[in-house]
Amino acid sequence: WYTLFNPTFTTGVSTGDVLFADVMEFDYSGEFLMYDANSEIAGSEFGEFINYWDIGFMKVWDNGNNNFVSNDNNINKLFTQLPENTSVGNPSFAKEADFIVAFDFIDEQGDANLFAVNVETGETSNQPIFTNSILNYPNYSITDEAVIFDANSNGADLIGIIDLNSDRLNATNGDAFIFIEDAAWGTWYGTGQRNLVSTETLTDAFRLDVFPNPVQDKLNLTFANPSGDDVQVEIYNVQGSLMKTFEFAGSLNANTHELNVNNLPSGIYLVRLLIGNEFATHKVTIQK
Repeated sequence: WYTLFNPTFTTGVSTGDVLFADVMEFDYSGEFLMYDANSEIAGSEFGEFINYWDIGFMKVWDNGNNNFVSNDNNINKLFTQLPENTSVGNPSFAKEADFIVAFDFIDEQGDANLFAVNVETGETSNQPIFTNSILNYPNYSITDEAVIFDANSNGADLIGIIDLNSDRLNATNGDAFIFIEDAAWGTWYGTGQRNLVSTETLTDAFRLDVFPNPVQDKLNLTFANPSGDDVQVEIYNVQGSLMKTFEFAGSLNANTHELNVNNLPSGIYLVRLLIGNEFATHKVTIQK
């Protein structure tokens, strides 16, 4: 049994306001469960509660140990911050790229906007793939060249389809078409061997650490470099935009580098360390 919680940026602190989970899908490793959850928090007015949906990733299995993992600190969120009066839900992995996720973004007006995100870089669709008056429940085709979604025409349910660029994040031209009439909650299946797109592998071997955290202007990185290959460090904001890149020559010795982040505004960032085909990440807060 696993208890759902909403992690915070304070070590050892979480908020126990999750009511229930809805859509669930395992990643292709079988170790992580992606889900959307309905949560409730107290509002600013007495007796007021704010209800919202967000998307989480929970590690439940360890392939190396062939066993379940503990329920401690095993949950991360797709987005650490959401705009006021908005929600995200109905996540679904791309078929050939398990680092791409399509989802519903429900805005203040109640419209359901179909977006996609690269969970490794944080890059999202440049604009909604499709804007809907009902929930999209998106699902990729077996080659990720298109995504299907729920739609409605004159009160009749149907499944729409829209073609995607090779990045799997954006529509080719924005034109959607009727795919199947009198249907809903479409899921695209295929028989055969999955051809996963290669990408860098997340690793703990680098033992990445950053300090001070929070930081004002100079951020120190310490990490191991088992291969001695050249090093690239990237800093992303919470919207997934690449803000800074640093490159260092490889060394088998203990690695310590100082990064100048003085020109970055206050906020939460993701530091991504890339060596060869492996990477590690660490969250950092910049406070001016």
